[in-house]
Amino acid sequence: MMAYDFTGAYDPSGKGNAPAYLDYWTPENPSNDFPRPDNTNFYNYRGYLALNYVDASYVKLKTVSLGYTFPSSALSRWGMSDLRIYASGNNLFTHARSHFVKNYDPERGGSAKSPLQRQFVLGLNVSL
Repeated sequence: MMAYDFTGAYDPSGKGNAPAYLDYWTPENPSNDFPRPDNTNFYNYRGYLALNYVDASYVKLKTVSLGYTFPSSALSRWGMSDLRIYASGNNLFTHARSHFVKNYDPERGGSAKSPLQRQFVLGLNVSL
């Protein structure tokens, strides 16, 4: 379980709830994520506080590095002694069980402030 800032910001009065695509309960939509906002009688209902917690189970591909060093026999005709190309990436893929955490990195610990960034590095090492 993770205390998630986004779902914990739900206001049962409906004031300030954003974004507009939140899945509220209605008679036509009984399969939902949030109770229907009620601007008249929300002070008696405290169950919405549990919305702050979501299943934080996830699988993540955090870092991958790939490289290739060319054989020196192939490089001699170009006047090089070493040639290596490489690529690495961080925070490449995350799959979370909860749809609330889709496109969010659970390693953030529930903070909805700044997300972890994907990072890619490409490189070339040459020795003459």
